[in-house]
This record gives sequence, structure tokens and C-alpha cells, in this order.
Amino acid sequence: MNAKNPSSEQLDVKPARSVVVEEALAGVQAGRRAGFGMVVGVDRSGHAQELKNAGAHMVVTDLVEVSVAQEVAPARRRSDELPSALAALADIKARMKGRSPAVFLDYDGTLTPIVQSPELALLSDDMRDAVRTLARRCTVVVMSGRDLPDVQARVGLKDIVYGGSHGFEICGPQGMHLEQEQGGEFLPQLDRAELALRERLGHVPGLLVERKKYAIAVHFRLVGESDLEAVEPAVNAVLAAHPKLRKTHGKMIFEVQPDIDWDKGRAMIWLLGKLGLAQSDAFVLYLGDDITDEDAFRSLNARGNGIGILVRDEPRDTAAQYALGSTEEVRRFLGELATLTEGTRA
Repeated sequence: MNAKNPSSEQLDVKPARSVVVEEALAGVQAGRRAGFGMVVGVDRSGHAQELKNAGAHMVVTDLVEVSVAQEVAPARRRSDELPSALAALADIKARMKGRSPAVFLDYDGTLTPIVQSPELALLSDDMRDAVRTLARRCTVVVMSGRDLPDVQARVGLKDIVYGGSHGFEICGPQGMHLEQEQGGEFLPQLDRAELALRERLGHVPGLLVERKKYAIAVHFRLVGESDLEAVEPAVNAVLAAHPKLRKTHGKMIFEVQPDIDWDKGRAMIWLLGKLGLAQSDAFVLYLGDDITDEDAFRSLNARGNGIGILVRDEPRDTAAQYALGSTEEVRRFLGELATLTEGTRA
């Protein structure tokens, strides 16, 4: 790979949507500096650790070890083509019959509308009442990219489970508290990356660097058009200096996170096991609006033990099976779901 003329440019594909396969340490380093979505190191001479240290997301000894996962039915669809979850209540009821329901809810864009600045995303009393009522009927989890104390304070309910930082940290009733064991070792790198991001981007009007315990969010919703082009290269440059961290995307946000095999889908599956709901009779509904929620939708499709419901915004491809058109429709759906699940919790 030529770092000055990466192959993604020749293919008219963004680096973040591309994979680089490299044997050379310099090639791996160039791939990380250029912000490629995945850098695969090929170890043919016993230098796997050096490739990892140079920034490879994964290292293999032969390309036969690499495969492309097939999308599990239902296939990805355009979000504006999905049927309404409110109109599909009879189908959802039939699929839940005789099973233990668990409902996962994103916060921003799902329980609250998307707003200009994250501190303005406040839960309405009506939505809080809907979540409270549903939690009396079945297990409810609020899974957010926000820090755990932040999302707890904003929802303000005691009898539900909370997942903060995309599930890196989880707490619930009866003193439940769990943390992803690998997360702590990345805290010093996150500290250094935060300082570097503030140094590189602190001058950009409207940009917000938000530090969370296990992530750094770079919000650019309020950044002017003339400054937008400088944001992602600055984030990529910081990541190149911190190869154990990775960049993920959301709505007008980049997040810098520990580079481990962890996302909302894996957090959901892990948490179901901790709650004793991983058995075959559990039925999961996951409501979310963001790109980060797609990992959970795909996990449900692969396991066949639930459904993903997308809260629609701009049309895009999705692995969800149903959709809702607004946070008001989410509130109505939760009310209907509380009626459907009445009697399922002793």
C-alpha cells in the first residue's frame, strides 16, 4: 500500500470503509495513519507482536484464516422500507408467546430526540413513566454510549439495568455492577489521546471533545462547513499514535474506544448471560437509532432470539426488522409492549 496514494482512493471508497492487508510493519503503520477501517497484518516470519504494536487490528499467518461473514436473514434493508413496529404488535405478541421478554433501549435518539448538544437530551416525564411501567412487567436495559453515571441520572429509575459506554460498564438492582475486564488497561491511553485531541481540535468552533470513562466522543454537529474537513484527519492522526485505540462512527460523532472485540451486540449477549436470560426461551427486543445499534440488530438476527427495531432518521441500510418513526412512537410502543408483557414477571 502506498500511504500517499492509498488504494481506496483509486476505488473511490473511504479509508474507514476499507481493509488493508500488509506484511510490512511500515505498511501496517501507514494503514493506521490513513484511518483504514481494518488493518490485517500477515505474519510470515514470527513477528506477530511487532505487527500488533505497529497498529494491526488483527494478525494472521495465512490469508486462509480470513473469511467474510455472511449476513444472516433477514437481509439488510433500507430503513424507510421497514414495517412499523406499532402495526406489527400482533406478530410481536405471537413471537413472544411463552418466552421471557427483555427490552434493550438506546438513550439518545430513542428515548430522547437528537439535540444540538448532549447535555440537552433530557428524558420527558411521559417517557420515564412508560419505561417504569414496562420495567414492572419484564427486564428493561438502557444501553447507551454515555457514561454510566450520566445515563443513570438522566433516566432516574432504580428497577432497571443500565449499560454505559456501549456496555463497558453495567449496573442494576440489588447492587449489580459489572465492568468489561479488558477496559481498565486502556485508560492511560485514553487519557493521552484525550489530551492530544483537545490540543488538535480545541480551536475548532462548535466542536466538543467529551471524555467518558472508556471512550472519547468527538461531537461535530455544530461545526461549520468550512471546518468539517479538518476533524476526521485530526482524529486519525491521534489514533495513529495510539494503535491500541480505534475509531467508531455515530450521528455527527466520532468515538475513540479501546480496540477490542466489543460493541453493543456483544455487550447485549454478555449481559443476557449475566441476567440468566441467555437460555433459548428468552426473547429480546432492541430499540435504537444509531449506527452503533446495528451491532445489536445483527446479533439478534444471527441468534434468532429477538428483533431489532430502528428509530428512523435519515434513510440508510439497516439490519433491523421493524421501525418506529419518532421518540413519540417509541413511547407509544413501550406502552403497548407493557400491555403485551403483563403477567410475565412475578
